[in-house]
Amino acid sequence: DLIIYQDATLIVEPGVEWIFETGTGVRVLGSLQINGTADNYIKLTSVAGAENETAKWDGLFLDNSSSSSISYSIIEYASNGIKVFDDTNPSEPIIENNFIRYNDIGIFVDGNRSSRLYVRNNTVYENNTGIKTYMSEPIIINNVIYKNTSGINVTAWLCGASSLCNNASPSII
Repeated sequence: DLIIYQDATLIVEPGVEWIFETGTGVRVLGSLQINGTADNYIKLTSVAGAENETAKWDGLFLDNSSSSSISYSIIEYASNGIKVFDDTNPSEPIIENNFIRYNDIGIFVDGNRSSRLYVRNNTVYENNTGIKTYMSEPIIINNVIYKNTSGINVTAWLCGASSLCNNASPSII
């Protein structure tokens, strides 16, 4: 696994292709900048690829990371293409203009987030679950989500009397 520690930043240049072994991934405690271009995407994939779809890499795990940005990338053949967990220090990462495909879960936003994570202008397709949220409030805007077993899975947490804790619900536009 690659770990990007707090106060560290990893910048991935356009055109880079990362090929991950089964069961490995990237855990981001600091900042990850994956910023391809419209003409030159960054690709993150499994060494097994389409030949063995059960041998997935773990994916990108933004774990209380700060100011991460993932744009113009192709993320495929992972357990969680992108997982964002932020329970204590909201960081408002941006996920935009990506192709998220062939993952168990394309994008998973988890935690008592009081900040807003923008998931916009992505194409999310052929995953088991396209976008999953759990007790979080992402803003999901202008995405194309198709051919997933489940397109968007939203789970909120009830505090009692049928009210949502922290009013945690995504905005889907």
